[in-house]
Amino acid sequence: NALEWSADVQARDISFAGWRQLLPEYLPNLNAGGGAFQLSATGRGTNLARADLDFAAQAVETRLDADSVAHFDQISGLIALTHTPDRWTLSGRKVLALQGGRRDPVSQFEVTWRGVDAGLLELRARASYLRADSLLPLAGLAPQRDIRNRLLEIASTGEWSDAYLELSRAAVGDPWSMRVQAKFRDVGFAPIGRAPGFRGLTGTIDGNQSGGHVQLDSQTVLIAWPGQWLQPVVLDTLKGTFYWSRTADRLLIATPALDIRNPDAVAQAQVALELPANGDSPLLTLVGRIDDGNVADARFYLPRGVIGPHTLAWLDSAFVAGHMAHAQVILHGPLSQFPFRDGSGLFLARVWLDSMILNYAENWPLVEDMAGRAEFRNEGLTVHLAGATSAGLRIASGDARFADFMTGELEAGALGSVD
Repeated sequence: NALEWSADVQARDISFAGWRQLLPEYLPNLNAGGGAFQLSATGRGTNLARADLDFAAQAVETRLDADSVAHFDQISGLIALTHTPDRWTLSGRKVLALQGGRRDPVSQFEVTWRGVDAGLLELRARASYLRADSLLPLAGLAPQRDIRNRLLEIASTGEWSDAYLELSRAAVGDPWSMRVQAKFRDVGFAPIGRAPGFRGLTGTIDGNQSGGHVQLDSQTVLIAWPGQWLQPVVLDTLKGTFYWSRTADRLLIATPALDIRNPDAVAQAQVALELPANGDSPLLTLVGRIDDGNVADARFYLPRGVIGPHTLAWLDSAFVAGHMAHAQVILHGPLSQFPFRDGSGLFLARVWLDSMILNYAENWPLVEDMAGRAEFRNEGLTVHLAGATSAGLRIASGDARFADFMTGELEAGALGSVD
């Protein structure tokens, strides 16, 4: 018979930075802070049956991802973890967080999950109020390595209230049954794989495995997309309602009106994303317009993963200044084939520009007071110049063309005169 055991541990004046060095696998994101805890645990043999943690911490700093950290003046609470042969349950009571002098409501939550060696079968979570980043310092203590690593990788932040989530399936490989409902504020997660990360999302979610909606009404949203963008981008406004509908063949996510604003541009769009159940490439349809754009910052929005290095180097330094009065954008096709060199889709963007300053090439004079129209069509770019000046030369008209962004070959011609 396995030995039944119990343990009680108390500690005061501990340094989290020191514990991170001692237990790097469990506390990799805990940068700084200190506090005290009391831990009681019982079990049988190598199996944990129950653990209760009473903790209080001060001056906590937790790394969220490569670009951001979370700071807390205080975090405290009572956490309980119970384990039966096939189920884990994590609950929290009287969880309090003080951040920047602001004290959160008292948090109470419960998460229970069940699985087999091959994967998760059931998860249920409920919270009256929960600040996700206040629990991030404890994520490394999750008993199952795959769950622990996923929690640390996602680095979830933000506030959830009136939240309920249920996921279940009869066997690994079966489709999920789902029910979700919640209000959220300043929610975020880190970039994972090729997907971007977001911080600062605010709105509501309500739905099930067949359909539902997410309503976003967010200010000051940070988007990090290391695989495509030069640096994180901040949006002053991200507003829209996204609907999802799932059938046996596909998952469809769409919004009839998406509103995006920041100092670089104002954009509105209609978007539909179709995810086939057979694993084929996602199909994206987008129709939108962009107004009052800052051309000098265009390099921060370039999809760097699909543009050749020579073209990218030129685009990064070419646009010194300028104003994009208006742009019309249409995109339709399988994302795996973007920019659709094989004709399987269409990417078309017509852009009207003025007050441009162009750095055409090293040791060339700047081209100033440019006005004209540019057209992106799949892998190519054509520019029609309506006027400009350069080193005393008045340029009446001109044309430039990238046949393919990947090759970086630029063809240009102009008609000009000297006053």
